[in-house]
Amino acid sequence: MNLYDAEQVTGWLQRRAIVGEDETVEVVPLSGGISSDVVLAISGEHRWVIKQVLPKLKVAADWQADVRRGQIERQALRVVADMIPGSVPCVEYYDNEGGVLVMNFVNGVMWKSELLAGRIDKSISKALGQFLGKVHHDTHNHLGPLSVFEDKSLFYQLRIAPYFEVLYAQYPVPQQRAIREIVDTLMQQGTVLVHGDFSPKNIIVSGVHLNPIVLDWEVAHLGHPAFDLAFMMHHLWLKAIYSKRPRVYGELVQAFYGAYGDFSAVSSILTIEVIRTTGALMLARVDGKSPVDYLDASAREIARRIGSRLVLGEVSTVVQVADIVREELGSSAD
Repeated sequence: MNLYDAEQVTGWLQRRAIVGEDETVEVVPLSGGISSDVVLAISGEHRWVIKQVLPKLKVAADWQADVRRGQIERQALRVVADMIPGSVPCVEYYDNEGGVLVMNFVNGVMWKSELLAGRIDKSISKALGQFLGKVHHDTHNHLGPLSVFEDKSLFYQLRIAPYFEVLYAQYPVPQQRAIREIVDTLMQQGTVLVHGDFSPKNIIVSGVHLNPIVLDWEVAHLGHPAFDLAFMMHHLWLKAIYSKRPRVYGELVQAFYGAYGDFSAVSSILTIEVIRTTGALMLARVDGKSPVDYLDASAREIARRIGSRLVLGEVSTVVQVADIVREELGSSAD
C-alpha cells in the first residue's frame, strides 16, 4: 500500500472496518524519520497515525533492515502502555503482512524542534529521566514475559552496524578498540527493555499531556541500560554544540540523569559506560550512516574531538563531560 495515496488508504481502512464504507479519508504526510513512511489519516473527527516500516532506510548509504521491526514496535507499545499508561500512543490496529501500524494521533510538538528553536524546558528532561528509569527498573531481569525482545538482530542492523562498525576504518586504533569494546558490551548484555531510539525527535510535548509521549519503538530489545541513556545524552550534547549553549544543555543532561537515578540504580561503572557510549554515538552521528542534519563542518569537527575524548575514557562523571564540551567550544560558548 502507498500510504501517500488517499484512495488506497481509504480502501485499506474500510476493509478493516476502521472507517465506514461511506466515509472518506484525508491523508497528510508526517515526518517519519528515515526508517518508515508515516501519515496522518483524518476522517471526520477521527485521527490516526499510520506507519509502514521500510526495508531500505531513507539515507544515502545502502542500509537494509528487517521489516519485522513493525511487530516489535507494536509489542513494545503494548508493554509500555500497561506499565506507564498514557506515555505512548495507543495501538489501534496492526497488519502483520504489510507491516502497517495504526495508532491514535498524539497532538503536540516534537521536542527536537523545541530545542533547536532555543526553547529549553528542564522539566521535560527530568520527566524523560523518570520515564526511562521506571521502564528500566520495572523490566530489569524480568526476562520471561519479555522474551520476544531477546533477539538483538534488529538492534545490530539499525544501530551497531550503521552507527559503530562503519567507524572502525575511519578512526585511529585507540578509538577503534574502544568502540569495539562498547559494541561487545552492548551486544552481550540484556538486562532491561531498551527503547533503542530514545531521542528528542521521538518525544512529543504538549500542554494537553501531563508527561511527554514517547514514540518509535522499532529498535526495542532486551539490552544494556547505558544505550538509552547515552542515546538521549549524545543528542543533547550535539545540540549544545549547535547552539553553543553547553551550560544550559549540561543542566538538561544532569536533570535527565538525576531523575533516572531516582527510579533505577546508577553506579559509577554504569556512568562510565554511559559516557563512553555517548562518545561513540557522537562520532556515529558525524561519520556513520545516519549523520545529524544540523551541524556545519566546524561543529562536526568539535563533535569528533569531544566524542573521541569520551570514547577513550578521559572522564568519569557527567559534570566532567560538560567541562569538556565547554572547553572544546571555547570562548564563543555561553
